[in-house]
Amino acid sequence: MNKKLIISIVVLLQLLFVWRCIMIPASRSGVEVDTKKQEMKTEESAIQIQKNEQTDVMSGETLDFIRDFDELILQGQQSVEDTPWEINAGIIESEKEGKLLLLTPNTGIMTSYMDIAGKKFRMSFCIYEDVRNMSDGAGLLLQIHDGNGNLLKEENIVVDAERDWQSYECDLDESNVEAADIRLVCNNGGNDDDICDWVIIREAAIE
Repeated sequence: MNKKLIISIVVLLQLLFVWRCIMIPASRSGVEVDTKKQEMKTEESAIQIQKNEQTDVMSGETLDFIRDFDELILQGQQSVEDTPWEINAGIIESEKEGKLLLLTPNTGIMTSYMDIAGKKFRMSFCIYEDVRNMSDGAGLLLQIHDGNGNLLKEENIVVDAERDWQSYECDLDESNVEAADIRLVCNNGGNDDDICDWVIIREAAIE
């Protein structure tokens, strides 16, 4: 074989090797960069969606305690044997009324930190019909707290065992803050006796 031809082939092979060493890592780097850019875009989109969701909550659109129950924080729920639903608090089903919110003494429910400017709270409640003759009534303590946990407003709402559906309504922005959390706590009432104090709520909304 011609000596010049051999040299040319060797040089060509060396050039091919150098080209592969340079171009393939660069190509992979480009893929990695594109992947990282895509990941960053995905993360930015997720953050934006989260911000939008938070904005929706903070904007203070109507919050229904039964319809939007999954967005609320239920406190003190336990499994029990003395109620037909085997819980002492939560969403229950009634053939007559449909979905209801059940609260018994030492349980409660609260919202996330939300916009309350110009908003009202309204509620319809009573002692569960089947046990009214055994209950001495109960109480629902409404509390409004600011972002630092400071109590801005508190009102004890009497749940009369001898009455059917009772109503309550108040302005939330009397507290002079734009945002707060709303807490509704069930207690024993004035007689400090929690026997059959099963408070059911068919309507509770911030709007």
